[in-house]
Amino acid sequence: FRVEFSFVRRADERVRLAADADLDSAGRDEIAVRLAGMDSRSRRGPWTAQTLEVIAEQPRVAASKLAPLLGMETAPFKANVRKLKALGLTISHETGYELSPRGHAFHATPPGPPER
Repeated sequence: FRVEFSFVRRADERVRLAADADLDSAGRDEIAVRLAGMDSRSRRGPWTAQTLEVIAEQPRVAASKLAPLLGMETAPFKANVRKLKALGLTISHETGYELSPRGHAFHATPPGPPER
């Protein structure tokens, strides 16, 4: 038998999503519902708003410096940031993170209360 592999470059959907700062109220509400779900499933309680706030206040600061500010170890903090990145809210850099244009748009205009 012969097995061949080839690399197929696909556009990273997160990059397009992160660049989309045109959030209407429905878009903001959708993100808020997703974040509320992440918070409700977390064993340590709500974390999404705190994480976004820390990243907004200290862009491009290493995760090892940000995690202790939230009482977290670095690895779980990074895992949480990857969840926010999947929603297009953050951008990863060689050192640290920052809010994406979408993250800034969401952070600047808080949504209404999430539906339950």
